[in-house]
Amino acid sequence: MVMILGLISVVVPCLSGTRSFYYKICKIAGHARFELIFADDVSMDDTLSTVKSLIKEDGQVRCISFYKNFDKKVATFVGLEKSCYLCRRKSVF
Repeated sequence: MVMILGLISVVVPCLSGTRSFYYKICKIAGHARFELIFADDVSMDDTLSTVKSLIKEDGQVRCISFYKNFDKKVATFVGLEKSCYLCRRKSVF
């Protein structure tokens, strides 16, 4: 029996604490195919550098970095627009 899993896109609007969230998602997802998109909303800590190091470690991690602080709704929406899942589908359920 062959099971083909779809790609799950997880968008995380963030200001801090990205590395611990990354490990929690990996533990929950197990062997599922997923992409983790961090939307950095102008963090004042080391969030962006942490995400960049996670990108080097794991090809499933992506990052969007804003030039000014918007809102978590905007960050989530932009992350969904940039997700691989939406690149292949025209609607979200």
